[in-house]
Amino acid sequence: GTEQENIVYDAEHERRRKEQLRRLYNRTQDQLDEEDMLKAELRKIEARKKEREKKTADLQKMIAQADASTNDMKKIGKKQKMVVGRLNRPEPVQVEQTGIKWPDGKLSGVSLRSTRMKLPTSVGLKKSKAIETMCTELGLEMQPSCTEEICSEFNELRSEMVLLYELKNALTNSEFELTSLSHQYEALVPGKSLSLPPQLLTSTTTLV
Repeated sequence: GTEQENIVYDAEHERRRKEQLRRLYNRTQDQLDEEDMLKAELRKIEARKKEREKKTADLQKMIAQADASTNDMKKIGKKQKMVVGRLNRPEPVQVEQTGIKWPDGKLSGVSLRSTRMKLPTSVGLKKSKAIETMCTELGLEMQPSCTEEICSEFNELRSEMVLLYELKNALTNSEFELTSLSHQYEALVPGKSLSLPPQLLTSTTTLV
């Protein structure tokens, strides 16, 4: 036959279990309200955590795009140096766009090259204004001559400007969240304060 396990009655465990049930049953209304408040605060914390994780992922994606674009420009520069002795004029540069999604330009019929330099409507007013401001600071014309090379390079430059604008906004939002968390910490732990590193503050950067 099979051996049967001996069941041992744990009196101390039962005493603690009954005491816990008694305390749970005898909670006051204030204690119940406090529990509900803590649960609601926990849900808010989890929601903010998910939002921060999403923003972090978006920021990392933009940084990766910026790095990829920089590497592409370096490769293009090396290629142009290699072929400059064999060409009368540089070849048109086809660069992967990151900040602005430009039309592919594969339209039937005759079209003006200047239309390729027109900002898409998806850019929006704020980004268009940021591009105009940066071009003014750099002393660039908003409507330069539409040669093949200038058209390609100017579109790529404005794409980089939009990417820079998006990175600046992401940094500003992150600084705001860090400041809010610092204030929450100071409220929870009186007498102590948290200071943000200068390199994380938009006031110490020169992005835009």
